[in-house]
Amino acid sequence: SAATSASAATSASAATSASASAFALPSSVKFVVISYALATILQDELRAANFKAVVCDESHYLKTRDSKRTLAIVPMLETATRAILLSGTPALSRPSELYSQINALSPSAFGSYSAFAKRYCDLRYNGYALVANGCENVRELNALLSSTVMLRRLKRDVLSGLLPKTREVVLIDPYVHSSASSHANANANANASTNAAGGAVSPAAASRAEFNSIDSIRASLAEAEARGGKAEARSLMVQYYSESASIKLRAVEDYVGRLVASTKDKIVIFAHHRLMLDTVSEIPLAGVPHVRIDGNTSPAARDNAVRAFQEDPTV
Repeated sequence: SAATSASAATSASAATSASASAFALPSSVKFVVISYALATILQDELRAANFKAVVCDESHYLKTRDSKRTLAIVPMLETATRAILLSGTPALSRPSELYSQINALSPSAFGSYSAFAKRYCDLRYNGYALVANGCENVRELNALLSSTVMLRRLKRDVLSGLLPKTREVVLIDPYVHSSASSHANANANANASTNAAGGAVSPAAASRAEFNSIDSIRASLAEAEARGGKAEARSLMVQYYSESASIKLRAVEDYVGRLVASTKDKIVIFAHHRLMLDTVSEIPLAGVPHVRIDGNTSPAARDNAVRAFQEDPTV
């Protein structure tokens, strides 16, 4: 057993040494491009290379102070003569995620983490531990960043070829009834709602009943908020949003169907409720090659879906 252990240890040591020697940079190498994952694995070899300049793209990947990635990369930033961190992700909504990055660039400008968190991150005790997930004194922090380490460029300044964004609020008619799902919903409403004589209620009447239900929830929500019933109010708010989505199904189905039929361009549709995603996927997109990503989509399937949408012209 001892011999086996010694042999294993020797093999591991030899493998590590071989890996390190294999990574030794020739003097002719001018720069190295490496992923965060591989840089974390080869952190000792990278530190030994003593890079004069380090550039971190998507630097928000270093937002967690005690992650292996951050602990591996930050020392390289601190010892480099020049360090550049690039990110297009807004960060001032949670300044605590900035600290490891900006402190690596200029430790003297931002002080200790606890002082930074107290001043800018709404540091407080939640009953279990100190948390710094909020934000305070944002204007001051923005001024401090701009005067020390942050150089901000707007998209319009660096990507002038992009067309400007267009935002449009689309007003939909909740009484719209179209295609198979609309009739199915109408039939479901009719089966669930009957008139005094026992006959099925019309789709329009069923829609009015849905609106009455929404009004009832809204009234109950107002009463709960007036009483200070926070838990009840939260429950009613969730119910309110769910009922609102149900009422919009037929109109959204109709709108998306017309939108898809009017263009050959790729379209991205976001929805909060799975019921809405089901409706859009099954009716207006029936027969149209498309991908869907929701909370049940595995990481591998998500990557495949994104790749198909970006690279396959038929999707």
